[in-house]
Amino acid sequence: WRWLIAGPARSGSSFHIDPNATSAWNICLSGEKKWVLFPPHVVPPGVHPATDGSSLATPPTPLEWFLNCYDSAVQAPPHLRPLEAITRPGEA
Repeated sequence: WRWLIAGPARSGSSFHIDPNATSAWNICLSGEKKWVLFPPHVVPPGVHPATDGSSLATPPTPLEWFLNCYDSAVQAPPHLRPLEAITRPGEA
């Protein structure tokens, strides 16, 4: 493995753009993990890309985003809404 990342309850990854277009396997060992995936052409509410589009300028933390932006994201027109999924222990 090149990386192994583990996190405690209520942790998560902020929105990001993978500059190397890498792929990864994700598995849930305990609890649940909620995935919120936007279409490539959609900038999520509260997220501000850098001017060159290569990264994000001060992305909100996952908690900040769920508290302040999630509702507007899921109430957006259908073509702008995220795809959501929940993984549970043993699911990859």
